[in-house]
Amino acid sequence: TWRHRPVALAVVGYGSGKSVPGRTIKALHSVSETLAAMVRGSVVRLYQTRKNEMAGELLKVAENLGTAPDVLACFARIVRTGSDLTGSTGAVLRMMEGDALSVKAFFTGELPALAAIDIPNDLPFAVKALETGRAVTVNKLQFDDAQVDRPVSRNLLCVPFDDGKELRGVLTVFDRGRQGGYLPYGRIERETVKALTRLGLLAVNQLGKESEVRKISSSLERRVRELTLLHQISRAVLDKEEVNEALRSLLEAVTNRTGFGFDRAFLFLLDPEKNVLNGLVGIEAFEIQAGTGAEAPGEEDEKDRARTGHRELDELISGFSIPVKREGGVLPRTVIESRSFRIRLPRDRELISEEVVTHLGGVDFFATVPLVSEGTVLGVIWVDNLHTGRPIGTEDFQLLISAAAQAGLAVERSLQAEALSLLNSQLMDLQNRMIQWEKMAALGEMAASVTHDIRNPLVSIGGFTRRLRKLIPEDERGQRYADVIIREVDRLERTLDNVMSYSRSYGVIDRQRVSLYGLLSECAELFRENFRKKKVTLDRQFGKDLPEVTLDERQIKQAVLNVLFNAGEAVEQESEITFSAKVMEGGQGNGVAISVADNGDGIDPMNLDRIFLPFFTTKGTGTGLGLAIAQRAVSGHGGEIRVDNRHGEGVTFTIHLPIPMVDSPGPNRGLNNDPGHGQNHDQNH
Repeated sequence: TWRHRPVALAVVGYGSGKSVPGRTIKALHSVSETLAAMVRGSVVRLYQTRKNEMAGELLKVAENLGTAPDVLACFARIVRTGSDLTGSTGAVLRMMEGDALSVKAFFTGELPALAAIDIPNDLPFAVKALETGRAVTVNKLQFDDAQVDRPVSRNLLCVPFDDGKELRGVLTVFDRGRQGGYLPYGRIERETVKALTRLGLLAVNQLGKESEVRKISSSLERRVRELTLLHQISRAVLDKEEVNEALRSLLEAVTNRTGFGFDRAFLFLLDPEKNVLNGLVGIEAFEIQAGTGAEAPGEEDEKDRARTGHRELDELISGFSIPVKREGGVLPRTVIESRSFRIRLPRDRELISEEVVTHLGGVDFFATVPLVSEGTVLGVIWVDNLHTGRPIGTEDFQLLISAAAQAGLAVERSLQAEALSLLNSQLMDLQNRMIQWEKMAALGEMAASVTHDIRNPLVSIGGFTRRLRKLIPEDERGQRYADVIIREVDRLERTLDNVMSYSRSYGVIDRQRVSLYGLLSECAELFRENFRKKKVTLDRQFGKDLPEVTLDERQIKQAVLNVLFNAGEAVEQESEITFSAKVMEGGQGNGVAISVADNGDGIDPMNLDRIFLPFFTTKGTGTGLGLAIAQRAVSGHGGEIRVDNRHGEGVTFTIHLPIPMVDSPGPNRGLNNDPGHGQNHDQNH
C-alpha cells in the first residue's frame, strides 16, 4: 500500500504445502512497504509516458479531423481513430436523434465485409452512459443468445459527449486486444476517448459552420449565375427583331458551355390552327462541333463547323411536325399541361414517343420546357446531352425553366414586332397598288382613246396592203415591200394589244373550272409552233394527274405563255427548256407551282430588280410588257412569280398560284388582268 491505498499485490507460497511462518509474513510486509513507493512511481511514470504519447497522437488526430470534407467523413475518422488509439477491435459512434440513439459511424477491423450495423449490442451500455453523463467501462461481458453474434464480444468502453447545443451522443470502443489477446480498458483509454470526443466536437462544429458558409456561397453563386444568364438571354433575344434570330439566340445561350452547357437544343413552335408542333431551330454546343482533335482548329474553321452543325440540326427538325395530343409523348404533353418534364431513360419510357426520340438521335437524357407568354404556350424547348451522356441536374433544370419564362416574353415581343412589320409592309404594298391603279386608270383612258384612233388606220393599211400584194406579180420587188408592211402592221397591232392589256384597270376575275393539264398542254403546243424554226426543245414534266382548278383561264394562260416565250427568246438555237408543274399542299392552302427553266445566259444581277417593271426590256424591239402582264395576272389570283437566277447558266421562273382545287361558284371579284388576245414575246432576260 502507498498512503493507505493499494497499488499492487505480491503473492508467495510453498510448494511442499507447509504453512507460512509468522516471521515470513512480517518480513513480506516490510518488503511490500518498501516496494510500494517504487511500484507507485513506476505506475505514475508509465501513465505519464502513455499520456504524453496519446497527446502527440491526438494532435495529429486534430489535424486529420479538420481536413475531413464533410461531417459524415469526420464521424468515420473519429470511430477509426478511437479504435486505433485504444487498441480496440472496433468502435461505434451514436448521435441522439429525437428519442433514440442512431448509429452514425461504425468501424470494425475483424469484420471487414460488414458494411453497416444498425443496432450493435453495445446499445444498453451506451444508453446508460448518456443518461448518467459518465463513462461506462465493462471488462467482462455477459450476453444472451440473441446478442452473441453481434460485433461486441469481450469488453467495451462507452464515453458520452454533449456540446450543450445540438451534438449529443456516445462513442463506444470495444474488444480491446487483438489477435486473440485480451486487455482491459483503464484510465488512460478512458481519458483518451474523452479527449477524442472533445476534438471531434470541435471538428464537427467547424465543419458545420464551413458547410453553412459553402451552402450560402453556393446559393449566391447560383443566384448570380442565374441572373447573369437570364440577363444574357433577355439581351440576346430582345436585341433581335426577327423571330428566328431571337429564337436562335435563345438556344445559343442554352448550349453555351459557360452557361447551361447542354449538348443540343431544339425549338418547336406551336401552330394553334392546326394544333401541331413544328420544328424550327436546332443548335449544338460549340465545343462539340469544333471536335477534340490534337490540332486545335482556327477560329474561322470553328465558326464554319459551328454553322455546318447548326444547318444539320435545322435540317433534322425542319418540316418535322408533331400533333398535339396527349398520347403523342412528352412534347405534346408539355404544351397540353403547360409544364416542364425531365426525362431519364429507361425509367420514364412510358412518357415518351419512340418515333420522336429516335428521330432526334436516340438520346437517353433530355428535358422539355414550354415557352409561355401571358398564359399561352408559344412553343417547346428541347435540351439534351446526346454526346456527353450527362444526366440533367435539378439545378440546371430549374434554371432552364426560369430562362424559358423570361424568353417567352421576349419571343412574344418578337412575334408582335414581326406581325406589325408584316402589317406595315402589307399596308405599304396596298398603298403602292392603289397609286398604280390610279395611274393605270388614267393611262387606260388615254390608251383606249389613242388605240382606237391608231387601230382603225392600221386595219385599213393592213387590209389594203394584202390586196395590193395579190395584184403585184410574183418575184416583183413590190411584193417584198408589201410583206414588210404587213409584218410591221401585225407587230404594231400586238403592241397595241399589250398596252391595252397592261393599262386596263383591274376588274372581274372570271373563275371557271379548268383542267390544269389541258391549259398547260395548250401552252406547250403554242410554244412548239412558235419556236419550231429555232429548234428549241420543250421538256414537259407534268402528267394527266394534275387536278382541275378554278381560275381565270385566259389570264393565267397569257401569263404562262409570256413566261414560256420569254424563256424561248433567251436561249440559243437548239437549246432545251424544262416546263413542269406540281400540286402544293401546305400551311397557306392548296395550290400549284408552274416552273419554266432555261439554260440561257441568265439575268444580269444589275437588272434583276427591274424585270417586272412595265416597258423595261433589254432587246432592241418589243414593249417590255410580257413579264409585267404575267405578274399582274398571277398577283390578281393572289399568287406570285419567283425567280431563281443563275447568271451565266440560266434562270427558272416559278408561278405559285394558291388556288382552290374545287369549284368556287359565282364570279370572284378581285384583282383582274386583261392581257388581251395577243401574245407578247418581247420581254428578254
